[in-house]
Amino acid sequence: VSFEKPVVIFEDRHESSPGVFAARRSTTTKLTVTAYGGPNGCMLSLNESGDLARCGGAGDLPGFVGPQCRVEWEANYEGVAASAGQYAASATVTFTDFATMHSLDATANATVVEVKVKAQDTAPQNQCWQRHEYGVCERVVLQHSPASANVTWRTEGDGDIQGGQYDILVCPPIGGTERLVASLRGVELPVQLDIIEPQAIVASNVTAIATNLPVGTAGHVGMYMDQYVAPFTVSFSKIAIEEVPCENGFHSGYYSNPSMSNIWSHTYSNGAGRWVRVKGNNLVARDRATCGACPPPWSQGTLIWNIPFGWHALTENGTSPVVGTTPTKEFATDVTSTIVINSTGMVFLMKLGHWVSRDIYNEVALDGIVIQEGCQ
Repeated sequence: VSFEKPVVIFEDRHESSPGVFAARRSTTTKLTVTAYGGPNGCMLSLNESGDLARCGGAGDLPGFVGPQCRVEWEANYEGVAASAGQYAASATVTFTDFATMHSLDATANATVVEVKVKAQDTAPQNQCWQRHEYGVCERVVLQHSPASANVTWRTEGDGDIQGGQYDILVCPPIGGTERLVASLRGVELPVQLDIIEPQAIVASNVTAIATNLPVGTAGHVGMYMDQYVAPFTVSFSKIAIEEVPCENGFHSGYYSNPSMSNIWSHTYSNGAGRWVRVKGNNLVARDRATCGACPPPWSQGTLIWNIPFGWHALTENGTSPVVGTTPTKEFATDVTSTIVINSTGMVFLMKLGHWVSRDIYNEVALDGIVIQEGCQ
């Protein structure tokens, strides 16, 4: 009785997206049973113990082996859970001789080794640790059990494997596919990861910024909003985000006046070029978007301010990159901040799907809901 391979390794099920479990993948090993009936014939019985499951073969083990007959039987097995230790899974065949009625046991042993990838940080909308989708620069713990098994990992992608108590895969700073291979005694199991880039900046928890000013003043309105990096199915806690310096903008009507248009450039003094480490829940920071005073005479006007965002890996000690470091890559779409004024001095500020307005009588609305009554 023998197994084709002494080791069976498999990957535990994982959740690649909320509510969707990928199928378990295993290597298989073949059990071979060879029996000779001897002068009197014999009976065979099979006892499978440990963490093995039959996944295919030539049907059931023949029970009777006739005199002077030889039987060879094969069946394939795969792992269903990690063994308690080396060679803890076994298949035992009992031979019972018809003449003497004595039994002889022959046992084949195998080790079932579980390998799995585990996110070091949870994702805001995907609480499964064993996911196969990761954000750029995320850290993935490469685990196996039993601990006595000498599993080695290698990557065939752009990530970096770092040693320690557990091997850690540092995902690359650019999106794509990362192919890992777990190896043990000549048995290999490929594990494929999808690396996701930041796709958008989104905002929530919005509050208005407005004060009671003398009737007849325009502007002086804004919003506080919490900015997050999407998508939320991965963690971006190992990168820093920067508003990239840019003087690109569009000015028309009222805002075409040189005294107004010259101040709208996205430079360091206006908050650009500063690295902000992303928090564990993909929170970047609390953003303050405001419009200052708009002196009369008023006329219809629009100001559109494009704000590029970029990302970069944290430094080796986990801090933000040095100011002036070029982003690894910029987001595909800029964040747009828009200010509109009309001929009555009413000002609208729009950003990240939210908007706030104030008229010259101090009426303030946030996302279309009046939160401060004006006085005529």
